[in-house]
This record gives sequence, C-alpha cells and structure tokens, in this order.
Amino acid sequence: MAGEVYSKLITSKNPKVMNASSRNGLRIDRIIIHHNATTDKNTAMNTWIQGGPANTSAHYEVTPTEIIGCVGEQYAAWHAGGTGGSDVPKIASPNQRSIGIENLNSTGAPHWKVDPKTVANCARLVADICKRYHIPLDRKHVLGHNEVTSTACPGGLDVDEVVRLAKKYGTSKSAVKPAKPTYYKTKGLYEVTAPQINGYRDIGFKQKRAVRFLKGSRFYATPEKYGKITRFKTSMGYFTSNKAYVKFIKAVD
Repeated sequence: MAGEVYSKLITSKNPKVMNASSRNGLRIDRIIIHHNATTDKNTAMNTWIQGGPANTSAHYEVTPTEIIGCVGEQYAAWHAGGTGGSDVPKIASPNQRSIGIENLNSTGAPHWKVDPKTVANCARLVADICKRYHIPLDRKHVLGHNEVTSTACPGGLDVDEVVRLAKKYGTSKSAVKPAKPTYYKTKGLYEVTAPQINGYRDIGFKQKRAVRFLKGSRFYATPEKYGKITRFKTSMGYFTSNKAYVKFIKAVD
C-alpha cells in the first residue's frame, strides 16, 4: 500500500504487499506482542502476503539486528482477530485498535525462545509507539497475543520484560538506536536474496552497468558510507541495496 507510516526505528521495509484493512476510524490504544513460531523471518513474513492462505499479517517483524516494517501503522494488520467460533477476542476490535509486533524465535518447539537482542529491539519499538500515540506504557495496554485470543503465542517471549525494558528506553536516547544489521559493520561474504541487484562502476549510477548479481549469488564486499547512503564496494564496482535484499554470510579478513 502507498504512503505507509512506520516507526523511524525500522532498519528496512518489506516490499511485498501484506494483508491489511481499514481501522474504521478507531484510535490506536494497544500494542499486541507475538512470536513467529519459526526461526526463519522470511518464512514468517511470507505467510502475511496479500492473498495468501494464512489470512494473517503484522505491522512489524523484529529480529536481533532488524526492525522491519511490514504493514503501515495507519492500516489494521490481521494479527489478533481470533479464529472464530468460541475464540472470541477479549477486547473489542483488536486489529483495528492495535499495532501488532512479531518477534523471531531463536529456538523451535516446545520452548519457542526469543533472543534477548530481539526482546530489546521489540522494547525500543514499543517505547517509540507508545510515545507517538500517547499509549500508557503498562501491561494493560501492551499485551501478549494470548491475552487477547485463545493461543499459545507469544511462546517463550516475556511481555513483562518487554514493558520493563520499554520503560527504560522510553527515558533514554537508546530508544532511537536500534541494533544495526551485521553486514553494515564488516567486510564479508554476502548473498543476494532479491531476484537481482545491479552493480555499477561508480556510485553515481551514470556509468555503464558493471555487473548483475542474481538471486542466490554470493560476493565479497566492503560496506561503506557515502553521505546518507550505505553502499557495497566490490572488486567489480559499487551497488546500494535495501537491507532486506542482501544476507550476511560471514566476515572475512
């Protein structure tokens, strides 16, 4: 959807169109915390694509190094509406009045643990959302999914800890400093996850295209800042890329 509203803390936006609908004029007054029930963020986010069979989505995906915008805050994501039948939400219109935050698991069943760095990034995001929408930062307004509908979600994620940390970050400058993706810190080996990325001989992109990286291809590069842009310097030229399209594999000397 066009003109999505996201927290300034996001490290990237998922470009795919996700399930979403109108808030029907309702004010945002709750945040609902979820876990992915998977250790693969892309597996989770791909279930939220518009037209998919799951009929679910979330506003944000959080990992140890990323806060990814998925559904703009002005829209209702489909994350806490219940499954129908006897599964009646404990609050009225939960999707229309809330922001849903999904968190990547560090382990699978039965414990579904969540990395402390993911919890910290989630707390930073909660603090930011509460501040912008004037939502009280307490357990009445920041809820686990299982406090809204009948579910085991958010797994091993401690919502009390999220709120405790959010209160800390809400009064600290650290609230606007989410963890940065590893591949923006070091020279290393990377893999393309987008269909393709074009490289150029110069950052101005007015030069002839130097190389095309196809999905699954790997390359060695040094990330470096160029003004407000992060670019990758390779032996074949330069390119810039959305963080979601390049995966860090390993550091090299």
